[in-house]
Amino acid sequence: MGCGSSTPAAQPQQAKQPNRGVKSPPKPQKQRSQKKQTPTRPKPTPLPKLNYSSRRMGEGPRDVFCHICGRKYTVHSINLHIPQCEEIYTQRQEKLPASKRKPIPQLPKKAGRMKLEARNELAMKIYHEHVMETCRFCKRTFLPESLEKHIPHCAKSHGEEWPPRKKAEYLRANQPTQAPNTMICHICGRKYTTHSIDIHVPQCQKLWNERQAKEPPSKRKPCPQMPKRYDKNKQNEVAMDIFNKHAMSACKYCGRTFYEDRLAVHIRSCERHHKK
Repeated sequence: MGCGSSTPAAQPQQAKQPNRGVKSPPKPQKQRSQKKQTPTRPKPTPLPKLNYSSRRMGEGPRDVFCHICGRKYTVHSINLHIPQCEEIYTQRQEKLPASKRKPIPQLPKKAGRMKLEARNELAMKIYHEHVMETCRFCKRTFLPESLEKHIPHCAKSHGEEWPPRKKAEYLRANQPTQAPNTMICHICGRKYTTHSIDIHVPQCQKLWNERQAKEPPSKRKPCPQMPKRYDKNKQNEVAMDIFNKHAMSACKYCGRTFYEDRLAVHIRSCERHHKK
């Protein structure tokens, strides 16, 4: 090796390390979509607490009536049910016209201190007076949707028109018309064609006599008969009048007419209503 000048040996290049002291620019944050704020409903009215102890062994269930829907619930679930029942009642009233809406029935504050039987009587009284609607003819109470179906039949049994007609419409409807194509049997109240009514009536009289023969002598009725003279144009009206007076039996409480076998079933419910 010579003693001359020597070139320095090439050193290996070191890899560049990232500068950890410098912070990277922040990433743009995505804007969160704002949720639609639903309008808050008013809080339900505070309910009176029912301080009824649990039933003893051998006693019947301790049920409480809801003053809004009239149904039975246990003493433990009635306070959970009433807020839900109030919400359903409000939704139904909102669908009605403003003139027909009713406020939510409310129990008085003293209801929580009353005995169970007295509290139930008060709840049912509020239910019948504020939720149910009374029929103007038979004075029975119904839910509004049930009253619409009941009142046309009840009005007809009381000899009234429903819906009430104006005077001009009533006079026009009672003008004499041609004889109808169908005729009503004065014994069973059913409709038959003009060609078959004469065949049906003798058979209906035979069935009537067979049914009356099975009854005790004190309860038997003679077979209804059509009058010898009547207006042919009003034959159906005359037949229905005879059918309602002689073939049907009237309830002594509400005055509605029923078949003899159905009257006993009706009187049991009608009697309870009229004795309250």
